[in-house]
Amino acid sequence: MALPRSLGTAVEAAVLWLVLVFPSVGIVQKFLGITGVAAYLVYGAALLAVGYRAFAVPRGSVVSEGQAQVALGLALVAMSVLFWWVYPVADAGVVGGGSDRDDALRLGVAQLLGTGFPYYEPTYLGNPITPMPGALLLSVPLALLDPLAWSNLVWLAGYGGVLRSLLGDWRSVAYSALAIVAVSPVFLHALVTGSDLIANSLAVMVLLILASNAVGRSGWLGWVATALLGLALSWRANFLFLVPLLWSAVLSRYGGAQAAVRTGLAALVFTAVTLPFYLYEPEYFTPLQTLGKLRFSDGFAWASVLIPVSTAVLALVFALRDNGEPKQMLRHAFWLLSLPVIAVVVLSSIDAGGLELQMSDYALCALFFGVAGFWPRRPASDGAVGRVEGCG
Repeated sequence: MALPRSLGTAVEAAVLWLVLVFPSVGIVQKFLGITGVAAYLVYGAALLAVGYRAFAVPRGSVVSEGQAQVALGLALVAMSVLFWWVYPVADAGVVGGGSDRDDALRLGVAQLLGTGFPYYEPTYLGNPITPMPGALLLSVPLALLDPLAWSNLVWLAGYGGVLRSLLGDWRSVAYSALAIVAVSPVFLHALVTGSDLIANSLAVMVLLILASNAVGRSGWLGWVATALLGLALSWRANFLFLVPLLWSAVLSRYGGAQAAVRTGLAALVFTAVTLPFYLYEPEYFTPLQTLGKLRFSDGFAWASVLIPVSTAVLALVFALRDNGEPKQMLRHAFWLLSLPVIAVVVLSSIDAGGLELQMSDYALCALFFGVAGFWPRRPASDGAVGRVEGCG
C-alpha cells in the first residue's frame, strides 16, 4: 500500500538525511566532539527540511540548464583548486593527522610497475597496502597524475554525467552536488586528504550503471564496462555484495542469458586479476588485513561473521526484486554498503560504552549511491532517464 504523499515525502527526506549525514558523524566527532555531532545532525535536518522541496524538486527554477552546467564546471574547478592548495598540508598531517589511503594506492601502483608485486612495502604510516589488485590496475592509466589522488576528480566528472541521465537535468545534478558539499563534510575531507574511497565508490557506481544498461547498438560499451567493473570490484571487498544486483538488473531488462554472461564476465575478471596475486604470496597479500576491521571484543565475536553473512543474504533478497530501474538498483546498493557500517558503529559504541563513530567514514562508499538513488526526480524529466535505461 502506497504511503500518503506528504508522509512519503517525509520518509524520502529522512532517508536522504541519513544518506548525507551518517558518513560524516565520525569526522565531526573527531573535531567537535559529541556536542558537535548533535548540532551537526540538527543542522543537516534543518537544511534538508528547508531545501528539500525548493532544491530537490525545483519546479519553475530560475536556474537554467546552461547556468547549472556552468555552476557545475566552476564547482569542479573550485574543488581542483582546493585540492591543489590543501592536499599538501593535509597529507603532511598538519591538519587532522593526515591519511595514508592516497599513499597506499600510489605506492601500490609504483610497486606493481616496478617489482610486479605491490604488497611488500607498507605506507609511510606503517600501514599495509589494502586496495586489491584491480584498484591498482585501474589506476595505472592515471599514474602520470601527481598526486594520484587527482583521480578522485576524474571520477567525479564521470559521476556527474551518469547522474545527469538518472535525474533528467543538470539543475538536479547541481542541487544534489550542493547538498553533498553543504551537508557531508566527510566528502571534502576525503577529497583534500586524497582518500581513494571517492574514486573507489564512483568507479563501481558508474561502471555498474553502464554494465547493467548498455546493450544493442551500445552493447560494446556494456561489455567494456562489465570488464572494467570486474577490476573495480577488486578494490575493496565490500563492493562484492553488489554483484547480485548486476545479475538482477540485467535479468530484469535483457533476460537470463545476458544476466549470466555479464555477471560471469565481471566475476571472471575479478578472479583473474585478484587470485594470482594472492597465490603468489598469500602471507603478503595485505588486502586481507582489512578483515580485521570486523573484529570485536569476545562479547561481540559473533558479529565478525554475522555482519558479512547477513549482508550477503540481504544482497540475495534485493536481487530477487526488480532492479531494472537504475535508481532502484542504486537504492539497494546504498543499503548493502551502508548497513554493515551502521552495524559496526552501533556495536563499537556498545562495546566502548559510549558513542564510537570513527568507522562511519566508510559509509562514504555508499554516499554517492544513496544520493543518486534517493534524490527526487522531477516529474517533467522522467522521460530523460531513457537515455540510460535504453542505451540501444
